[in-house]
Amino acid sequence: MNSSGKGLCFESDYPIQPGSDILMKIADDMNSDYTDFETKYESQNGKVKWCRQMKRAGSRYYDIGVELIKNNNKKR
Repeated sequence: MNSSGKGLCFESDYPIQPGSDILMKIADDMNSDYTDFETKYESQNGKVKWCRQMKRAGSRYYDIGVELIKNNNKKR
């Protein structure tokens, strides 16, 4: 995953239609070891801006570009 202040891009096994609203759970510390991921994430709303089919070593995946939508980012 890569990100900026206004959006992010991530890989998915499945396509997501541009224009779709999406709710993501993002770890507070992207460098953590994820052993306690369920307790260290924020919910973030976004809108899918683009979806590109990609290939790597014979397998297909999708790059998904998402614009982040401002919200209260309550921890859940």
